[in-house]
Amino acid sequence: MTHTCDILAGHIKRRCNELDKNYMGVGVGQTGSGKSATCFNICHRVDETFGDECRVVFTPSEFMEEIQDMNKGEAIMFDEAGVGIPAREWQRIQNRLMGYTAQLFRHKNLCVFFTVPSMMFIDAQLRALMHGIIATKSIDYEQRVSIAKYYRINHDPVFAMTKFETFEYTGRDGNIYALDPLCTPHPEEKYWKMYLKKKEAFAAKFYKETEAELRGDAKPDAREMKKMNSKVDAFERAIGHLHDAQGLSWKEIGVITSVPATTLRDWFGSGQRAEVNV
Repeated sequence: MTHTCDILAGHIKRRCNELDKNYMGVGVGQTGSGKSATCFNICHRVDETFGDECRVVFTPSEFMEEIQDMNKGEAIMFDEAGVGIPAREWQRIQNRLMGYTAQLFRHKNLCVFFTVPSMMFIDAQLRALMHGIIATKSIDYEQRVSIAKYYRINHDPVFAMTKFETFEYTGRDGNIYALDPLCTPHPEEKYWKMYLKKKEAFAAKFYKETEAELRGDAKPDAREMKKMNSKVDAFERAIGHLHDAQGLSWKEIGVITSVPATTLRDWFGSGQRAEVNV
């Protein structure tokens, strides 16, 4: 039953090592559906060094740092990509990842799997770079096997059309078979323990940072603080122009800005710049 996993892994391995191409796939499914175990095992079958290195990342910075040192044909898994990141921030990150992958993946012929709860976490432009989707269905707990549907993605770059097709392969008897369902055994225990330890460390750090943010004592984001200082600069220049060039009094400026004249005089009367410290 699990021979379908070997067939898919063999296809990806040949693509990266023999056909001089990269591979990017995504595992989709609800929490506990087996998507991480499935993608982990396929990555390990594609790349024998994957398990020993436990090449699993949980953040965009870890992902971009890790792939710089990877060699041709090696595999990496970005687990729960985008989970816990605000939608707008994740959108910006995906745009950067897309540019990064376009430069490195083709050159290095890497195998990359993302795991997400829903395809809504994957931007359309990033989807256009993908070659396959694993949609997990169920888990056979007695046999310790994850059961999924594999979709081969066929992109038409001219008409900007994308088709999701059942993957077909040629059997030893020469006949054509559909790879459905995709049955993947649970990863080896020693490798799975390494994965769980790494995931637990990430989760503990994530919860700690989230708790600090909710308490209000989290470290300010440098990008946002730089943006805030730019706004302060613009506000200061505008107030200076109204007071010095246009001759408006602090009281008149206060009416425009809804800031008391005494406060404006305190902020700008000394000629010192108001600043937000990073």
